[in-house]
Amino acid sequence: MEAQIVCQGLWKTYQLDHGEVHALSDVSLQVESGEFVVIQGASGSGKSSLLNIVSCLDTPTKGTYSLEGVEVRGHSADELAEIRNRRIGFIFQNFNLLPRTSSLENIQLPLLYAGLPSQEQECRAIDALERVGLSGRDKHSPSQLSGGQQQRVAIARALVMNPSIILADEPTGNLDSKSGIEIVELLQRLNEEGITIILVTHERDIAACAKRQISMKDGKIQADTTIVGVSA
Repeated sequence: MEAQIVCQGLWKTYQLDHGEVHALSDVSLQVESGEFVVIQGASGSGKSSLLNIVSCLDTPTKGTYSLEGVEVRGHSADELAEIRNRRIGFIFQNFNLLPRTSSLENIQLPLLYAGLPSQEQECRAIDALERVGLSGRDKHSPSQLSGGQQQRVAIARALVMNPSIILADEPTGNLDSKSGIEIVELLQRLNEEGITIILVTHERDIAACAKRQISMKDGKIQADTTIVGVSA
């Protein structure tokens, strides 16, 4: 495996009325292609700030970040958006589905923004629904689906652009324990297909599903552990 994500000496500093606040303090991290990594920590630990930089939604105050050999710092907002849209799929705690739109149409949105032909949009969206086990639910709106099914639609939407990386920010936070485990198992299957998965969580049972577990506190990595006996 080769290094897909390389962070060196990342700092994220905010200037507030009472002084500087360091959301990240000298964070270095390397993720190889095809890894399944969990980042855990309490609120304010820095995990969201790190995820924002890795996802090209933000840039560090100091330090360097390379994504698949591309140095991110110094790129324009439009260039970062292009990198993000082509290489990264996102999954969120609140699903972020359009409520009055069918599953298929929700999944097609990234393809629509990318300007793909409508027939290709539909074919790729149907294929993504099949990959997440929701064949036959293409015309259902979010209100007609369970929480676990809505998250599957969100995962399908993350897959349609064929990303090499999926970033999952608390993807089980709004689900019951059974649905949460099913979502993690789906992410594990996608990881077995070669997609790099980075999952942020505060749930220990969810974190235990990953072979590599990173713990953060006060803007720093406290531990970076590889667990023997875990497949993902």
